[in-house]
This record gives sequence, structure tokens and C-alpha cells, in this order.
Amino acid sequence: MTTLTTRRFDTREALDSALEERLAQAIAAAGPRAIMLSGGHTPLPAYRALASRLPPHDERLHVLFTDERYVPRDSEASNYHQSRPLLDALALAPGSILRVRTELSLDEAAADYESAVSVTPQLLAQVQELIFVVAGTGKQDALRALEAHDTNLTAWRAVQGSPAVALWLQAGE
Repeated sequence: MTTLTTRRFDTREALDSALEERLAQAIAAAGPRAIMLSGGHTPLPAYRALASRLPPHDERLHVLFTDERYVPRDSEASNYHQSRPLLDALALAPGSILRVRTELSLDEAAADYESAVSVTPQLLAQVQELIFVVAGTGKQDALRALEAHDTNLTAWRAVQGSPAVALWLQAGE
């Protein structure tokens, strides 16, 4: 049974700061590890702030993407492009960054990413810490469905086998 824990932040700045700190801890942790970065506008302030104060890390850090859009990698809509300030600051070896290669055809890009890592409910059930970070308007229906463990919601179906999932929200969401 999955435990869903909700944490509400009074301000957007508090949410951004908490995400920045949690990412810094994950990046600086010892041993082999991977972090999966999400796209959209919500995590960008944390990525930028973290890039400016780069936490210590080593070559055992790997970065993956959870929900890339099929757009050119230098497009403003690309999650990879939007996270570049953080990636550039980390200066990881190219093999340590696993991105969707949108320069390939859609089918080839999907097959390429799946052969490297298939982000399935089975993989997510093994992830040490899953955090949904939500800010902005227009997400209330999805949030209610997630909190209700609605099996019609793709996000819930993807994580329902995980032991623990955190939901971080800006107050008022």
C-alpha cells in the first residue's frame, strides 16, 4: 500500500527553497545515485538557485528526465534545455546525463530512452523518494484525484506500487 504524504508551503518561495535543498542533498549524497528531473515551470527556480551554489558531487551522480517533451533539445519547451543551467554547473560526463534524444524520430527516441532506462511503475516502486511538486493554477482536479488514489489518473497508476510518495504544494493549491 502506498502512503501519500502532503506537505503544504505558505509561499512559492518556501516551496522553491525546500525543493532546492532536497535536490542539493540528493546531489551531494554518497555513492552511486540518480536523480530524475521533471520539467515544466515549477522546478525551474530551484534548478537555477541550485546551479548558482552548486553542491559537491562526484562522477557517480546520474541525471535522468521524467517527462520530456518531443521538441528539439534547444527549444524553450524542452525540459532538458530548461534544466541546462543546473546541468552545466554540475559538469557531468555526457554518459551521466540520460536525456530523450529528440534529434531522432519519435519512435527511435522512445526506443533509445527505453533501452537505457524504462520509467515504468515497476522502476518507480524501487525509487527511494518520489516527490510531486505542484504550484500554479489549474491543477486542483488532478491534485484531488491524486490524493483520492484515483486509478484513472495516470500519475497515481504510475506510483501506486511505491511505498511512499510525497506531494509538495504551494498553499492554496
